[in-house]
Amino acid sequence: MPGGLTTAIVSSILFVALSPWRPTLSFSSRRIGSILGFGLNLSGFNIVNYFSRNADNLLVGKYLGASPLGYYGFAYNLMLYPVQAITWTLGRVLLPAFSQMQGDCDRFGRAYLRACAGIAFVTFPLMAGVTLLTPEFIAVLLGPKWKPVVPVLRILAPVGMVQSVVATTGHIYIAMGKTDALFKWGLAASAITVAGFVVGLHWGILGVASAYAIVSLLLLFPVFWIPFQIIRLPMRNLWIALWPIIQATVAMAAAVGGLRWLVLRSTHLPAALALLVFVPFGAAVYFAMMYWRNRPLLADFVTIARSGLGVFARVRFPSASAPGRAAAP
Repeated sequence: MPGGLTTAIVSSILFVALSPWRPTLSFSSRRIGSILGFGLNLSGFNIVNYFSRNADNLLVGKYLGASPLGYYGFAYNLMLYPVQAITWTLGRVLLPAFSQMQGDCDRFGRAYLRACAGIAFVTFPLMAGVTLLTPEFIAVLLGPKWKPVVPVLRILAPVGMVQSVVATTGHIYIAMGKTDALFKWGLAASAITVAGFVVGLHWGILGVASAYAIVSLLLLFPVFWIPFQIIRLPMRNLWIALWPIIQATVAMAAAVGGLRWLVLRSTHLPAALALLVFVPFGAAVYFAMMYWRNRPLLADFVTIARSGLGVFARVRFPSASAPGRAAAP
């Protein structure tokens, strides 16, 4: 906590010192009202979203006990990892760029699709691999005592794949100044999600995890359709942008799943050795598929990996996409 407070204070001082903008004594009640409305709605959404994201843990801990909570909590945190490490991190970089595109929905849409493709490029194969290799992953990372995590993680890992892209929709509301719509959506989605947790609780942690997966699937269309109306972005454009990545991920999953079945059928590999065999094999299949299906996106990823997130924030978004390259507009 002291470290976080110090970081916030130092960052604020540097922002003020390095920014050319300086505050004045001018006052506008209209602007104050607009800012208050924006901030209150955003704060309301964050509160509701926090409750929704923690309701399952609260219910599991209260009604199922500490041991099931430990198993479920680990699987949940691993599911959330792509959202925290990739989507939210990129969001801090991309949100200012999105805000500058408020008056150009076409450019906003192209930039948004490119961001989604960049996120999915990493999270889709990562979480698909975790789903396939959950037993080996848990055995190496935690040991045999944590075996009950395996079925829960196999349900939640695909949810993490979807959530990594879903989490980007909040940037549309914020960048376009529509936090009132974001708050209303948060209330509705949270009510449905928590209701699902309550129902799933009757079947233990597997029921709660399954409820999370089912609710995520049911909300998948409206969670994108509503903000896409704000920037006039057709839903099919997202599918076109992600399709090459989905194809590569499915090919990788099929190849790794087939190899795992053949190897484990004929011999018993230690978990660590199995990961050393299957993970590089899966990565090779995935990158080969991406090289075949979408070289521009693969080139973008290499650029980002070499130069950091700042390059992605400064990338140019062309006025039109080439045929067959909708994933990298």
